[in-house]
Formats: sequence, structure tokens, C-alpha cells
Amino acid sequence: MKTTQLPERQVLNKLKKRLQKVIRTYEKVIVKMEVQLEKVNRMEEDEAVTTLRQTMMTGLDQSRKFLEKAQEDYKKITNQQADL
Repeated sequence: MKTTQLPERQVLNKLKKRLQKVIRTYEKVIVKMEVQLEKVNRMEEDEAVTTLRQTMMTGLDQSRKFLEKAQEDYKKITNQQADL
């Protein structure tokens, strides 16, 4: 059965489950990146470490933004389900 044929509630449930997985994944990624960033922060300062730190912080910021967006989408889906 194609997605277009599924009732709206089922589609919302599938989206909700997918977003839950995405949220869990981003939470895990953020925790791992924070641990790695702590290790980098303990390293001696040089150009390579500074570049690595900046790259990791950029990735961490992006992951946090994606997590926030996924959480917002999850809330929207939950609200849509409540309206049905």
C-alpha cells in the first residue's frame, strides 16, 4: 500500500516514529561529539588542534539545530494527531 493510500493517522504515526529515531540519533551524536570535543580541548594548542576544534564545534552546532528542528516537527505531528 502506497503512502498516499494510507489514512492520515497512519501516515502521522509513521512520521512520528521516524522522527523519534532521528531525535534519538542526534542525541547520541551530540553526546559523542561533546565527549570528543572534551578530549580535543585537553590537547596541546597548535594549528591542527584549533582547526579540529572549530570543525567539531561547527558540527556540534549543526547537530543541535537539526535536533531542535526534529523536535519541533515531532511536536507538530503530535499536535496534528491530537486534532484528529
